[in-house]
Amino acid sequence: MANQNNNSKVTTSQSTRLETRTRDGNITDSLRFRVHDALWLLTRQWQLGEFKGNDAGTAVAVKCSACQTKMSNPVKDGGDTGEDLCQYPIEPQIEELRHDMTPMVSVESAMHYMAILKKRMCKEELAKKLRELKTRYPLNCEYGATSFDNQPTECTSALKDIVDYSKKQNTQLGYFAKAFSGKAFDGVKLFKDLTVHGCINDYDEEYVKWFRKNYGIVHQNYWDTKSMRYGCSFNIGNNSLKCKDYAGGRLSWYSFDEADAKDDTVKKEADNKLAPKEHEFYGIPTLATYSGAPNKRLWEFEDHMVYMGDSKDMQSQGNIVMMQYVTMYSNDWMIIPLTVEVGDYIEVKELTVWDTFGFKNTIKNQKSSQQGVMDDVKWQMFTHTPASNVSKLDMNGLLLPPVLPSTVESDAVEEVMFVRDEMANMVWGVETKVQDGCGGVMDAAKLANNIASKIDDENERRQTPGKVTVSQSPVGDVKVERTKKSDFRYVLRTDVPLNWIPFLPEQLPGQNKETILRRGKMPFYIYDEAIKNGEYYAVRPISNLLNGVYTSVSGKIKEKPMYIAEEEILQTGTRLIKNYQRARWFNGKSFNWLGIEKRLGNMQANSGLAFDKLLDPVK
Repeated sequence: MANQNNNSKVTTSQSTRLETRTRDGNITDSLRFRVHDALWLLTRQWQLGEFKGNDAGTAVAVKCSACQTKMSNPVKDGGDTGEDLCQYPIEPQIEELRHDMTPMVSVESAMHYMAILKKRMCKEELAKKLRELKTRYPLNCEYGATSFDNQPTECTSALKDIVDYSKKQNTQLGYFAKAFSGKAFDGVKLFKDLTVHGCINDYDEEYVKWFRKNYGIVHQNYWDTKSMRYGCSFNIGNNSLKCKDYAGGRLSWYSFDEADAKDDTVKKEADNKLAPKEHEFYGIPTLATYSGAPNKRLWEFEDHMVYMGDSKDMQSQGNIVMMQYVTMYSNDWMIIPLTVEVGDYIEVKELTVWDTFGFKNTIKNQKSSQQGVMDDVKWQMFTHTPASNVSKLDMNGLLLPPVLPSTVESDAVEEVMFVRDEMANMVWGVETKVQDGCGGVMDAAKLANNIASKIDDENERRQTPGKVTVSQSPVGDVKVERTKKSDFRYVLRTDVPLNWIPFLPEQLPGQNKETILRRGKMPFYIYDEAIKNGEYYAVRPISNLLNGVYTSVSGKIKEKPMYIAEEEILQTGTRLIKNYQRARWFNGKSFNWLGIEKRLGNMQANSGLAFDKLLDPVK
């Protein structure tokens, strides 16, 4: 069916599909949108209020006046070194821990020292020097604490057997000791001796410098055991930023909060090279867009990547804001590039914009504006809120910290899982991986099971079987009687695995009834066949993530307590992982460091701890 009065023809197919076609094969006229009655169109625009708009000229040039300030090196107690931070990435400086002085480190450092001497000595002198070093710094390949080290009571023969058995479980260290005992010296002892008494030769200085660089002899440890996070501060001009919620992984501008700056620090910053500097940037603004935004041209085809949020669920405020921005305001925002250096804190003072009509508009910073701004209209993006009051608007700048884009991480050399035990109403620190001292890792759960089995074998010797009595009656019958065993076995407390370290709640004095978790000790009974008696010994952790500092004063063992904030242990568990990391900076320099990272766990636990149990008798 055709319409003779129009320029198009409509056909109806059998599938009731309507299609249009022009009489002319050229669609140029259709795409011109010709207006035959311009007065009617203008009238309709007047009726709809489209003439009540502002003079919206397009921005063609922008001048930005900004203030740039360098970051300082990290400090822990609010002080500052006054050095430029841009030359080094920030993660190694915050995360780096001192390496554990294992037998592997002793042998590796000794081999490097011999490589340095090889360049300066002949074979005879080198052999003589090696014999002298082996005599002066003998190599000891014993490494790693056991669960029953540093006991306050006298060590019995049974306990010595258990300790020796636990050390023999580290088979890799045994092979390592056979390979290097008597053939190498202890490079760690050499380093300590050179540090205390000073270096005599240039090769000693080279060795000390190399040792400090490779084994992380750090002067400051930023890891906080209580909060399980790194904490440090940076001075930026008259302001100070605090990084207190960094648990390892990746750093960015949002990892820093504003902290109170000290007066001495402010005066110091004003006089050194890290003082703020004014800069002006010129640029041509472009429309702000994002990946997935619809095209702004009328007849431009859009691909499948366009996404404006899930319009089916209108309860999401984020989706509503995104759709409103895309459909109404996306062409009102423009961006210009600012050239800044890594480690700069940049604060925009004012913007001067020129549009296509030649008008110039100046936009001042909200903080320095002469017009009063009410609290209810203050808003900010990509800024640093005060650590003490997050609702306060103070700093108006953006930090570009010297962070690494990516790192290469090794497998965990130590790992501890903190889990909540709802049945026992306590928290456990479960050691899953511990170091073997020669570059490898041992399964802490397997090690604990082997030691517990050895202890059970020793304790079974105290089980006295029932006595057998043989008697003969006058008639001549032989009667055999066995003393009756108990029907039940009473257990005061059940045992838990040796790699499960308890953390018990403790109320801090004068802290408004604040509760904190303190590391405790589980008792373990070991029977000694020689004295026909047994003793209870405290089970201590093996990993350095949980191990305290033991000191002996007048024959008494003093243990440094370990505290953990209760809110840091999540319901699903919290993992602490210690591993090595390597990264390359933009100047080509590589960095290697040992750090800790806190991650989410994926388990709850039941230790099986129970009291006053009646069990079946041992068969």
